[in-house]
Formats: sequence, C-alpha cells, structure tokens
Amino acid sequence: KILFVLTLIEFFNYFDRQVIFPLFSFLKADFNLSDFELGLIGTMFMIVHATFSVPLGILADKWVRKNIISMGVALWSIATFFTGLVQNFSQLLFTRAFIGIGEASYAPAATSLIADNFPEEKRARASSVFHLGMFLGGTLGMILAGVIGTHFGWRACFFVLAISGFFLALASLKIKETKHEHFNFKDV
Repeated sequence: KILFVLTLIEFFNYFDRQVIFPLFSFLKADFNLSDFELGLIGTMFMIVHATFSVPLGILADKWVRKNIISMGVALWSIATFFTGLVQNFSQLLFTRAFIGIGEASYAPAATSLIADNFPEEKRARASSVFHLGMFLGGTLGMILAGVIGTHFGWRACFFVLAISGFFLALASLKIKETKHEHFNFKDV
C-alpha cells in the first residue's frame, strides 16, 4: 500500500511539474507573454525547487515524513489550484514558485520512507516502481494537458490536478511511519 500511494503521488508530482509546458501557447495568448517570460516560468520553479530540496530533506531526517509529504502535497495542490485562477504573469510566476516548494518536500521524504519500509533485497525494485510514477506522470502530463487545455481550457488542467492532490495529501497521512538507521556520519 505504501508503495502504491508514494508512486501515485510521484505520478501527480511530475504531472503537475510538466503540465505547464504544453499550455504555453494558451498562456502566451491570454497574457501576451514573451518566450523569455515563458522560459522564466520553468526556471523559477526549478530555482525554488532546488533551493528548498536540501532543507526539506534535512527536515525529513528529523520529523515525521508522512506529515512532510502531506503538507508538501497540500501546498503544491493549493498553488496549483490558484494557478488556474491567475490573471497575470506575476501571479503565474508566484504560484509556480510555490509549487516548487511543495514538490521539493516530496522526494527526500518519500525516498527515505521506501528505504525504511522495504528490506534491502527489495529496495531497488520498490525504488524502480516509485520512479515509474515520475516517467508516467511527466509523459501523461504533457499529453493530457494538451488534450484538456484544447477541449476545456488551460485553467481546467490545474483544477483537475489540484483536486487530485488534495485526496493524495489525505492518503499520505495513512502511510506507516517507521524509521531505521541506515547510515551514520559518525562512522565515516
């Protein structure tokens, strides 16, 4: 069950991360954006994501990981919902930055949970299933965003993702939290 929930969150994590790119033509038309501004949307996300990944990874070592995951998924879902409501470029940049914070909380905590919940001989297999969510989510995010954006408008993509994320934030609270010591820096 834990692997299923974590993989599903990973799927939506990367779906949410990639959904913006197929929607660029819609955003460009609605907000009269330049190619530079479109590029800045992805760049801002990555800068914020990278900036928060290490501190949130340290927090995952010290605090309840399922709570970190739940709060991160809730944060990126709220930001995703508000992305569907933006009225200008500044608001769009701001919401995508907050998505970066929420998503930065996920990988360190999820990877740690996988290490603690699977024996060493099954950990690589569990990790590969988990990362399959990344590739499927990123790929389907690109495809479905174009389809949803064309038929229902670009804002609908963000609302669908946000609602899914709220359910996943709740589901992550049911994850079994166990901690094991795998590596001690004092031994080095």
